[in-house]
Amino acid sequence: MATGLIELNDSGINVSVDGKNMLQSPGYAVLDGKRLLLGTEAMNNARLLPRWTNTRFWQQLDTNPLQVGAANVRHHADLACAHFEQIWEAIRGTADEVVLSIPGDYGRAELGLLLGIAQEAGLPVRAVVDTALAAAAGHAEPNLLYLDIHLHRVTLSHLQTDGQLRRSQARSIVDNGLYTLWDRWANIIAGQMIQTSRFDPLHQAASEQQLYDLVPGWIAQRDQRPTQAFNLQYGVVQHSVNLSTEQLLGACANLYPQLLQAIKVESRGNPMHLLLSHRLQGFPGLLDTLALLGQVTTEQLGPNAVRQGAQQYLPQLRGNPGQVSYITSLPVPSRTTSRPATATASRAVSRPASHVLLGSHATAINPVLKLAGISAEALQMATEQARCTLYQRANQTFIEAAFDAGVTLNKQPVTGPVLVTAGDIVQFDGQSLTLISTS
Repeated sequence: MATGLIELNDSGINVSVDGKNMLQSPGYAVLDGKRLLLGTEAMNNARLLPRWTNTRFWQQLDTNPLQVGAANVRHHADLACAHFEQIWEAIRGTADEVVLSIPGDYGRAELGLLLGIAQEAGLPVRAVVDTALAAAAGHAEPNLLYLDIHLHRVTLSHLQTDGQLRRSQARSIVDNGLYTLWDRWANIIAGQMIQTSRFDPLHQAASEQQLYDLVPGWIAQRDQRPTQAFNLQYGVVQHSVNLSTEQLLGACANLYPQLLQAIKVESRGNPMHLLLSHRLQGFPGLLDTLALLGQVTTEQLGPNAVRQGAQQYLPQLRGNPGQVSYITSLPVPSRTTSRPATATASRAVSRPASHVLLGSHATAINPVLKLAGISAEALQMATEQARCTLYQRANQTFIEAAFDAGVTLNKQPVTGPVLVTAGDIVQFDGQSLTLISTS
């Protein structure tokens, strides 16, 4: 059975199948009339088609109406669903199931909505794993930090080892990310070109798009080639400028102090091993800045760290068929063997259900959810006599139903009370609800 891994980072969603890289798709959407562009195509047209561009739908995953939308694009969840559909279309011929790697700062509501969107897009999700956990797989240091950057935020995760590698905390520490930095670096480069050759790449949409296309890759390779000139071929003329680390550092002037402060707060003066996402490669002066943290050692991870970590533990990540595992811990491998021990991941099958999914919308059970009926669009809440009731008691979740309500649990009639867990399917009124756990 071939397994696809989708590493959800909106600066570039990395997709692989059985450890082989398949594609990268950034979280860009451009609406050009009735045509919706997504991923790389959208990113490569964002400056050419500036009428409507959205880069925040993975950052602000919700169903709040957009101020400017279209008939088929009502909210960010619609864009995320369309993006997932495009990704799944690209790999569905080679993958039979999917593991999602997600940022640790996603809350319960976001995770519930994400799983609903994945279901709506047709993704056969078998497991969800924390990105920091997968990236750190194989590390045995007692205290680990994982620093990652997205389009519009920077996240810091704290992992601890006590026989298991556990993600203990994850949070967003900076409210801007690569989108802002790419813009600042593009303006610095454009300013230098104007000074040296009087050519302004921001004057024409085509040259502006070309500039923005080149900036991410040029920055990322600066660790290997820090003195390489920036070259932009426009028409028959190649424009070339040299930029110093000090010039490029201006884009990060307000970022690095925030990183240092957040790491200091998280470490509390204790020795820490800091893992840097490959998305931070080439950042001018970053490693020198982090060296100011006396108790913190730094390791730069490669672009395949998450993929390799997830692939290493793939047999342990999968839940039972039809059930989704949410992985927040992995075993620390023995230093005397290259084979991982059996994972004791926190599986959804062993957790009480916390939400019900209808389409792409998750509704919390906590502590009681009383239903009068279900339509294709929404749950109908009961104000008096409920036909179906889900409730939590003593860290477990139960379902009850009226005798003649026609409610089934996994295709078996329900009266109740019956214990339910994540992955169970409740059906009535011709609709299906999927029970999930986001704890």
